[in-house]
Amino acid sequence: MAKTAVVNNAFFNTTSGDITVDEWGMISHGACLLTGYHDVTELNRDRQVTAPFYGCDITVGQGAWLATNVIVLGPCAIGEHAVVAAGTLVRHDVAPYMIVAGAQARIIGEIPH
Repeated sequence: MAKTAVVNNAFFNTTSGDITVDEWGMISHGACLLTGYHDVTELNRDRQVTAPFYGCDITVGQGAWLATNVIVLGPCAIGEHAVVAAGTLVRHDVAPYMIVAGAQARIIGEIPH
């Protein structure tokens, strides 16, 4: 994590990859960044223990902001200066300078640059 990044009361699950927060990145209260997942086709104990060991990295680009209660599921990259609105579920990459919102992240605006 970059020295200038700000992380407030967030949860980082690094079971299946790394999480990187670049310079001036901001992660607000209650955000969850999850690199792991479980195989839903497995049952009982096998479902609990079948998670990949790598390949689900999450990157938060320079100056990007993840607002309160955001959930990011890796693998995923949040582009530089992008904004992820409060309560958004991110399952795919977010392009630089985009503003996304919703239970399935959708573009709602763009940051002038």
